Amino acid sequence: MGRLCDICGHERPNEQFSGSRRRVSVCKRCRQIPKAKRRFIEAEIQISELFGQTHISDRNVAMLNCFAASPNPQIAELATCVLDVVLPAPP
Repeated sequence: MGRLCDICGHERPNEQFSGSRRRVSVCKRCRQIPKAKRRFIEAEIQISELFGQTHISDRNVAMLNCFAASPNPQIAELATCVLDVVLPAPP
Protein backbone atom coordinates (compact mmCIF):
# COMPACT_ATOMS: atom_id res chain seq x y z
CA MET A 1 0.00 0.00 0.00
CA GLY A 2 1.56 3.24 -1.09
CA ARG A 3 0.62 6.83 -1.59
CA LEU A 4 -0.65 8.67 -4.62
CA CYS A 5 1.57 11.34 -6.18
CA ASP A 6 -0.36 14.55 -6.80
CA ILE A 7 1.75 15.48 -9.82
CA CYS A 8 1.98 12.29 -11.90
CA GLY A 9 -0.98 10.44 -10.37
CA HIS A 10 0.90 7.17 -9.88
CA GLU A 11 0.68 5.13 -6.72
CA ARG A 12 4.18 4.72 -5.37
CA PRO A 13 5.61 3.07 -2.25
CA ASN A 14 5.99 5.22 0.85
CA GLU A 15 9.77 5.18 0.41
CA GLN A 16 9.38 7.26 -2.76
CA PHE A 17 8.08 10.24 -0.75
CA SER A 18 9.86 12.52 1.66
CA GLY A 19 9.44 11.85 5.36
CA SER A 20 7.34 14.90 6.10
CA ARG A 21 3.68 15.17 5.22
CA ARG A 22 3.25 18.17 3.01
CA ARG A 23 0.24 19.92 1.56
CA VAL A 24 1.00 18.23 -1.75
CA SER A 25 2.28 14.63 -1.91
CA VAL A 26 5.02 14.60 -4.54
CA CYS A 27 7.17 11.54 -5.27
CA LYS A 28 10.94 11.70 -5.65
CA ARG A 29 10.72 11.43 -9.45
CA CYS A 30 8.40 14.42 -9.70
CA ARG A 31 10.56 16.40 -7.25
CA GLN A 32 13.25 16.33 -9.94
CA ILE A 33 11.02 18.35 -12.26
CA PRO A 34 12.14 22.01 -12.34
CA LYS A 35 10.39 24.12 -9.70
CA ALA A 36 8.75 26.46 -12.21
CA LYS A 37 7.11 23.59 -14.08
CA ARG A 38 6.13 21.82 -10.84
CA ARG A 39 4.53 25.00 -9.46
CA PHE A 40 2.64 25.38 -12.74
CA ILE A 41 1.29 21.83 -12.44
CA GLU A 42 0.37 22.36 -8.77
CA ALA A 43 -1.45 25.60 -9.61
CA GLU A 44 -3.38 23.84 -12.39
CA ILE A 45 -4.38 21.11 -9.94
CA GLN A 46 -5.55 23.61 -7.33
CA ILE A 47 -7.58 25.57 -9.86
CA SER A 48 -9.14 22.48 -11.42
CA GLU A 49 -10.17 21.12 -7.99
CA LEU A 50 -12.41 24.16 -7.55
CA PHE A 51 -14.69 22.93 -10.35
CA GLY A 52 -15.78 19.99 -8.20
CA GLN A 53 -16.90 22.18 -5.31
CA THR A 54 -20.48 23.29 -4.85
CA HIS A 55 -19.52 26.31 -2.73
CA ILE A 56 -16.51 28.50 -3.47
CA SER A 57 -15.38 30.27 -0.30
CA ASP A 58 -13.98 33.78 -0.05
CA ARG A 59 -10.59 32.23 0.66
CA ASN A 60 -10.73 30.29 -2.62
CA VAL A 61 -11.75 33.45 -4.49
CA ALA A 62 -8.75 35.23 -2.96
CA MET A 63 -6.52 32.35 -4.09
CA LEU A 64 -7.95 32.62 -7.61
CA ASN A 65 -7.28 36.36 -7.62
CA CYS A 66 -3.65 35.66 -6.70
CA PHE A 67 -3.41 33.13 -9.53
CA ALA A 68 -5.04 35.63 -11.90
CA ALA A 69 -2.21 38.06 -11.11
CA SER A 70 0.39 35.38 -11.83
CA PRO A 71 3.26 36.24 -14.19
CA ASN A 72 2.59 32.94 -15.97
CA PRO A 73 0.02 33.80 -18.67
CA GLN A 74 -1.45 30.29 -18.81
CA ILE A 75 -2.18 30.21 -15.08
CA ALA A 76 -3.52 33.77 -15.15
CA GLU A 77 -5.87 32.96 -18.04
CA LEU A 78 -7.11 29.75 -16.41
CA ALA A 79 -7.74 31.54 -13.09
CA THR A 80 -9.63 34.40 -14.75
CA CYS A 81 -11.82 31.91 -16.63
CA VAL A 82 -12.68 30.17 -13.37
CA LEU A 83 -13.34 33.53 -11.70
CA ASP A 84 -15.75 34.41 -14.50
CA VAL A 85 -17.67 31.21 -13.82
CA VAL A 86 -17.51 31.43 -10.02
CA LEU A 87 -18.34 35.08 -9.41
CA PRO A 88 -21.90 36.15 -10.15
CA ALA A 89 -22.36 38.67 -12.94
CA PRO A 90 -23.05 42.22 -11.76
CA PRO A 91 -26.69 43.27 -12.28
